[in-house]
Amino acid sequence: MRARIRRWVFDDPWMLWSLLAVLVLFRLFAIARGFGEAGSQEDIDRFWAIAGAPGRPYVTYQVEYPPLTLALFKALASFLHTQTAFGTALIVISALAEAGMAVLVWRTWGREAALAFLVLDSVLYVLVVTRLDFVSTALALAALAACIKRRPALAGLLIVAAAGVKLWPLALAPLLFVLLSSRDRRRYLVALLAGGVCLLAGWLAVGGIAGIQQVLTFRGATGWQVESAIGSVVHLVTREAPFLNRGTHRFGSVPPGLPEALLAIAALVSLWVARSASPARAGAAWTAAVGTFLLCSTLFSPQFVAWLIPGAALALIGADWIVGIGVLLVALLTIAEYVEYTPLLALQLSAMLVLVLRNAVLAATVLLALWRLRAGVLSKRGALPTLRVAQT
Repeated sequence: MRARIRRWVFDDPWMLWSLLAVLVLFRLFAIARGFGEAGSQEDIDRFWAIAGAPGRPYVTYQVEYPPLTLALFKALASFLHTQTAFGTALIVISALAEAGMAVLVWRTWGREAALAFLVLDSVLYVLVVTRLDFVSTALALAALAACIKRRPALAGLLIVAAAGVKLWPLALAPLLFVLLSSRDRRRYLVALLAGGVCLLAGWLAVGGIAGIQQVLTFRGATGWQVESAIGSVVHLVTREAPFLNRGTHRFGSVPPGLPEALLAIAALVSLWVARSASPARAGAAWTAAVGTFLLCSTLFSPQFVAWLIPGAALALIGADWIVGIGVLLVALLTIAEYVEYTPLLALQLSAMLVLVLRNAVLAATVLLALWRLRAGVLSKRGALPTLRVAQT
């Protein structure tokens, strides 16, 4: 089936260019739509408030984003003096980051992987282009590409930069270490540690320990966020009325110590994934590590699913294609859940079931990716197709 699709698309130039034109036009439409909402979109409202807040960040006022994201907000606000201009600039940055990922995938893994990435990313594009999730994802993907191309120091610095935008790329740091040769690992660790120390020192100098705590706890938010994997199941049972807390809808209370325990589980899974990974199974490994982090988090906004797309694209064109299909289903269900968000808050059963199904499919996809990684370790024959790396 996949071979027929490849021939149908790539052996017919008219079909290939038509598909690319549709993908580009769709993105231009989404960007134009975002420009129209730049002055009033909810996330941009929050970004603009942070950018214009007086005083010392993390101390005078709370910030839920790491220091590089904060620095970007402040830098843009220094010369863009209206929210509309500020929001428009953020949308352009997000769009360029996504386009850069497509080029990076093409140059590193080939045109099939790039097309798979563009198709998968289209599902969430309208939702994500007005946020900054493409930026952290692009930096994390660039770190993976640097590992594949044996540039360990660059990979270490890029994963630190990605974590400085959002923390989730730290889940990939062990994977990148294992994908390198033993000769390159020392250089990766030196760059990772040096960059991490600089980032952490700057962060502490600006905001102290409280700054880190604000990011880890989303400004001290309490309760389960309604879209979180565990929270969605609890919510289906308790049917508690959600309340707005720190910009997200939550309910109930999370037992003390449980978030830390869940984070430890995610870290252990990331270490196992790294131990079992190989360049040919980088897509499944990415999906397993990042997907576990999402499942274990008490906060799961719909745009976070974009973090899975690069791994899904790589899985889709290799032996682990079923993992890519799983992420595609997660993305489609995420859009359905996003459309039904208001009924979800009103405790409408059908909307709650769509959300639980989305999270269940993500859990199944992560378990499938872990199983595929284990099968790859146990396999002696290597008969399955492997992920090809473009020659540059």
